[in-house]
Amino acid sequence: MKTTNSSTITPTYSTDRDLLLARYPTTARHVSPSVAEARTAFLQWGISTDSTFQRRVNLDTDAAWTAFVESCIVDENLSSSERVIDMDLLLKKCYAVAFSMPSSPVSHSRAAPNIPQIATLEPLSI
Repeated sequence: MKTTNSSTITPTYSTDRDLLLARYPTTARHVSPSVAEARTAFLQWGISTDSTFQRRVNLDTDAAWTAFVESCIVDENLSSSERVIDMDLLLKKCYAVAFSMPSSPVSHSRAAPNIPQIATLEPLSI
C-alpha cells in the first residue's frame, strides 16, 4: 500500500535559480528595475511560499518588502543615479534567511559566570 505525503516539498535553490534565469534570459546581470517587478518575480519562486521562510520574515506589507529588498539594491550605472534590485542577491538572501543556521555560541559564553556551583564543582573521576 502506498502512502502519500501531504506536506509541502522544500524548495530548491537550483529550481528557483532556473526560474530567475528564465525571467531574465538575455541579461548578464539579473536585475529588476523596480521593487514591484522584483516582488512579482519573487512570488514565482518556491521559497516565497516556504513555511520556514515565512516564519522567519514577514513580507505582508509593502514597507516590509521594501525593507527586506533594501540590501539588494545596487547602482546599475555609476554615472547616473539609477538603482535596481539585484535578483541574484535577493534569491541568495531568501535562502540564507530560511535555511542558515545561527552561529554557534563560544563554549565559555554558554556557562553563566554568576552561577556559584560551576566554580565549586570538583572534576569527575571515574
